[in-house]
Amino acid sequence: MDKEHISSEWIECFCKNKRLIIFYEYEEHTLVPTFFSCWSVFQDQESDNIESGQVVKINHSSIGVIGAGAWGTALSCLLLKKNRHVKLWAYEDQTAQNINQYRENKVFLPGVAIPEGIQAFSEIKQVIADCETLVVASPVQKTRSLIREFKTVLTSNHQFVLAGKGIERESGSLLHEIFEEELGTSGNVSILSGPTFAMEVAGKKPTAAIIASANPELGNHIQDIM
Repeated sequence: MDKEHISSEWIECFCKNKRLIIFYEYEEHTLVPTFFSCWSVFQDQESDNIESGQVVKINHSSIGVIGAGAWGTALSCLLLKKNRHVKLWAYEDQTAQNINQYRENKVFLPGVAIPEGIQAFSEIKQVIADCETLVVASPVQKTRSLIREFKTVLTSNHQFVLAGKGIERESGSLLHEIFEEELGTSGNVSILSGPTFAMEVAGKKPTAAIIASANPELGNHIQDIM
């Protein structure tokens, strides 16, 4: 099977089933899956539930977002489409107040209206205690200290979506490695990645990303709530 044939088969498979994406590479004329626990997350956000014209909110519990920068705020707006409540933690008290009072993150995502279903907090443990699914969008250099601050209130039911990017300067660790080092496990961790921009996601522009996880059940769940 030549590369052209394989490429066309892959494209056909992707178009028919956007749920599962498998990346392959060549090793001595053999196709080898290089990353097989991947799920497409969001494409054209306006295409959800075209027939009914309404997106069904499938999750009745709260989703927590750690980090109220541009990316964390945009993800909060996205998550509210399928979840009834989103709790957003902001490092700055003023940011949390602006979001709750003016429905806008004036510093990090100006001009974007934040729906009423999103509540902002400046106390991180309150968000952790109220939300079992947590999207971590904080700067990577601050992540380890945040984990140490909130891990005393974690339970075995908590699960994480790592939405940040970068490498910790001091240790050279990636985000999922920081979580494994601090919490002793990565089984409750998934990773959100893709060529995305906060303003485009907040503006409901066509966007694509994937969720990667060593836990297929968790990967499917995260895809569903996003």
